[in-house]
Amino acid sequence: MVARRAGRFEDAAGHAQERIDLLRSLDRCEELAVAINDFGAMAVEFGRYADGIARYEEALELNQQLGRTDEMAIQLTNIGHAHQQQGDYRLARQLFEKALGIARRQRMTDLQTALLNNIGELYRAWGLDREAIELYREAIAQETRSGSGDSLASLYNNLGQAHRSLYQWESAQEAYQLAERYVLQGEDRALTATVLSNRGELQRELGDLDGAAALYQRVLAIDQELGVPARVAIRRNNLALVELTRGNVADAAEMLAAALEPLREAGELVDVGRIQQNLGEAYFTLGRFGEAAGSYAEAVAVKEQLRTTATGAARRDYMASELTSYQSLALAAAKYLADQLGERMQVALTFAGLEAARQSLAEGDAMLRFANIGMPSPIAILATPADVVATTLDTEAFLAEVEASFAEQLAALDRRNRSGEDLAAARRGGRRRPHRPFEWKVRSCGGPVSVAAGSAGAAPPRPPGP
Repeated sequence: MVARRAGRFEDAAGHAQERIDLLRSLDRCEELAVAINDFGAMAVEFGRYADGIARYEEALELNQQLGRTDEMAIQLTNIGHAHQQQGDYRLARQLFEKALGIARRQRMTDLQTALLNNIGELYRAWGLDREAIELYREAIAQETRSGSGDSLASLYNNLGQAHRSLYQWESAQEAYQLAERYVLQGEDRALTATVLSNRGELQRELGDLDGAAALYQRVLAIDQELGVPARVAIRRNNLALVELTRGNVADAAEMLAAALEPLREAGELVDVGRIQQNLGEAYFTLGRFGEAAGSYAEAVAVKEQLRTTATGAARRDYMASELTSYQSLALAAAKYLADQLGERMQVALTFAGLEAARQSLAEGDAMLRFANIGMPSPIAILATPADVVATTLDTEAFLAEVEASFAEQLAALDRRNRSGEDLAAARRGGRRRPHRPFEWKVRSCGGPVSVAAGSAGAAPPRPPGP
């Protein structure tokens, strides 16, 4: 446990394997399955997904041999979570659905609720928010009969997120208010902060800056009480965005700069990239183009690091975000060099920024995300830095290439969305695609073990959000 907390995976893995070997030698099969499961959970926690999934699958086989059907559902859920974290949403959904079938037959109500929530999150990742809403409502109806306030708060929070994605503001507001009512009945302060933060985001989007600021201040007080510097930094970022919208740009820049160090120390790269992008926008508005370029450059570097290690939908997220940061960097650097060195260097650096964006576009899957989340097309984005040097740099051929790529990716998006709709129809009772049944392997407890891990119990649904 000490090695695990210290981040020493190899040492922790050695101790875990010793425990497994001991339990195997004693033929204590049920405890062995738990130990293998725990090893898998640790591997996934350290980002060793292949190792973790192998351990989970081993525990699944052992629990099947022992006839522990409930534990089989939990293992399928754990394997699904690991694939979900890697961005393989299709396989994650298949595993969650298998687990849900077992959970229904075994009347495992808590696990059913968690799985309905998990599948709902996958539908949201496909852009099928209406399908996700159906799942969240089913989970809420079930949880209302026997669940806790925190679990209902989490589900209502996710329901609010789905309505918000569809711009159904009143429904989102109602769901968030119910989430707040239930969360205040419980003791999960971190969940309380998440619910209030999402309510604040909604108020900010609706233009109620005072309401958003009041909610963010409540969240900040909770996170300060919990003593988690990284979460405090994120809340200061939210407050800074309110100040940016109000036009208090210098104050916002100071708040954003102060929020960076705790996040760097905590290794929260996603939030570092997000805040650097916001800080770059603040500096740019203030006319501090050199500092803006520096912030955008770090945002690009962070997103590149995240993108190259991500898969699936997560990779598309980082791809689209990185492209935006490239554009911002090109424009900020061009303006800075225009002030410092004149138009010739401005042209050169803007062209370099466009070339970097073009190379990033070569992977193509960024286009899917632009289409999914309603952002401007890359043509509109890349036209901004091109306009700076419109009289000097001919970008017509480049923009034509981007346009062709965008059209190609839109076609891919259409095919993928039709696939997602087929999945949704199948869930509603329509045609379901044939699939190969899961193959169970039977062997003795004392036999060779390919270890599969995870938490021994099903994790409760957790809300997405800051």
